Amino acid sequence: MTPTRSRLALLGLCAILLLMCVLRLPSLVAPIWSVDDGTHAIIANKILEGGLPYRDAVDHRAPLPWYVCALTFLFTGPNNMNALRIVLVGLSGIIIVFIFLIGRLTVGDKGALFAALLFTIIIMSKPPALPGDSKSLTFPGVYQSLPFLNRSKFKKGGIRWTSFNI
Repeated sequence: MTPTRSRLALLGLCAILLLMCVLRLPSLVAPIWSVDDGTHAIIANKILEGGLPYRDAVDHRAPLPWYVCALTFLFTGPNNMNALRIVLVGLSGIIIVFIFLIGRLTVGDKGALFAALLFTIIIMSKPPALPGDSKSLTFPGVYQSLPFLNRSKFKKGGIRWTSFNI
């Protein structure tokens, strides 16, 4: 891989990250409270008070978003939903970079850019429901964007594009 190709890939990744930010802009100006926002804030506040999820505050979702909310509230003040939304945009960017790096290791720059772009379009273009929309914090979306990243060991120098369901 030449330095020019590597720079072009990083420039493409930056463009995808910029697209993600543009797609998430509506979530930053959406009404602050929704049912999901309130639920996440209540559970995060209980965690900060020393409570336990599923015991002191109950919801049916996975706990990762609650702890992200709690950590954000710890540093920015209680119920600071604007700060939380900015944090979630940053975490979404980290996931996009993670997808790009996995793709780069498995199928090269073009496949990595395609997987990162696919994730951005599939997940980030959903209607803004942050932070209740924990899809940007969990990995099912990653699996949706990586079904083709499988380098064939049986085909010399080639890539076999496959699909799998997880």
